[in-house]
Amino acid sequence: METIKVLTPDNIELEYTLASVGVRILASVIDLLIQLAGYAFLVLGAWLVYGSDLFTTELDSWLIAIGLVVFFAIQYGYSVFFDLAMRGQTPGKRMFGLRVIRSNGQAITPVHAVVREFMKMTVDMLGPGVVFMLFNRHKKRIGDLAASTLVVEEERIVLSVPHLSDEPGWVRIQTERLYLENHKAEWDDLEARVRTLSRSGASGLSPRELKQFLHLIRQTSHHLAYVRTHFPGGDLADYLNSLSGRAHNQLYVVRRFSLRSIGRYLFKTFPALLAEYRLYILAAFVIFFVGGIISYVMVRMDNGTARYFLPENIASRTDWRNREVTVDRESFPVMSSYITINNIGVSIKAFTFGISAGIGTLWILLSNGAMLGGLTALVANHGETAPQYWSLILPHGILELSAIFISGGAGLSLGRSLLLPGEYTRTHALARSAGKSAALIPGIALLLILAGAIEGFFTPLPIESSYKLWFALMTFVLLVVYFSLPYWRKGVLSDGA
Repeated sequence: METIKVLTPDNIELEYTLASVGVRILASVIDLLIQLAGYAFLVLGAWLVYGSDLFTTELDSWLIAIGLVVFFAIQYGYSVFFDLAMRGQTPGKRMFGLRVIRSNGQAITPVHAVVREFMKMTVDMLGPGVVFMLFNRHKKRIGDLAASTLVVEEERIVLSVPHLSDEPGWVRIQTERLYLENHKAEWDDLEARVRTLSRSGASGLSPRELKQFLHLIRQTSHHLAYVRTHFPGGDLADYLNSLSGRAHNQLYVVRRFSLRSIGRYLFKTFPALLAEYRLYILAAFVIFFVGGIISYVMVRMDNGTARYFLPENIASRTDWRNREVTVDRESFPVMSSYITINNIGVSIKAFTFGISAGIGTLWILLSNGAMLGGLTALVANHGETAPQYWSLILPHGILELSAIFISGGAGLSLGRSLLLPGEYTRTHALARSAGKSAALIPGIALLLILAGAIEGFFTPLPIESSYKLWFALMTFVLLVVYFSLPYWRKGVLSDGA
């Protein structure tokens, strides 16, 4: 067994046993089976309710749309949900006695859970994850490196009273036994409070009980230090190390969301982050634009080059002139959910692929820009009028492309932390950048949800192109105003001073 010593922010040295690669894989298999069972349950439930008429009515189009969202939520949200609800454990991890903790021994936060999961789904599962675990001395996969987390075995040691005898060392044993008897009541009390917190969180304890809990943690930490000094190598030291570790993991609870915290994020935190990342976001826009210009020029010169940037069925199309939108209204919900899920996936990759020193993010931005540039040139070559074409792109595209630029900026920041870590080690710089960039994810998701709703419900409407273009202009103006909030506040504060 490989162990690691962690110095907590409270200056407590705790020792953990690192989870082996094999056990982690087994835990992941259990979690995967549970996810597959969830998918099967959803499909079976829908089939039992609707039978062969499942896909025939407008109501069912909503059902399909909701099903797509739920499938995506299970795929990307399963581990995040359980890691937060069960303090670093999923059902698979709990079955094998594993727990995810931060590198300083604290419990993981939503940011750590999200970074780990997104890296797992987009990078680690491609193969590098297992390779990194095999060769990293702390058995970290890429997601653990980016989130600054560890996966450890949670040991629950049963405390036993030392047996007195006439053998050499009996004086020490007697002293250890007396020490145990004097403090066992305190340790039992801490054990009970840890169990309460693990079941119901901080709500299970009153303010007075929480204060007592903190006092017991400090006392037990002192006891651990004393035992390591005076009774080293015994079961008592192992027991107190285990108890202190489990208690410490309950200290840093995840704050509950409230309407005030959501409003603070949307109107203060997210705009401030956009201002801080403005140069990276601008760089992402430039890279996207360069990809679009290159493909546009190439396709305008030769239609055949469209196959380099677009799927074959689109690149070979020739009936672009005066085409009309003929999408069935019943399919709008399905379109909206599918588009949103696809765009969120692209944005996640634009962020996580920054782990490749920014090369992956660069490719995502260039290729998506090339797709738009190639499509624009192709429809122009076949006589499509500009207002009609852009009325099918801009109403949702303003929000959609903004989200991708923000994600790309976060990915470029991630890549820069590896290339130019500054005064930090590369691992430390990566974790700092990933943690900070992950705070952009809720805002990006909101932009993409709005864009998906517009693309699914508004863009296909058979209305005049001018109405759609005015809507796009209004969206752009509102977005500019929203992005300007930090500068407006700064100006107001400066004027007030």
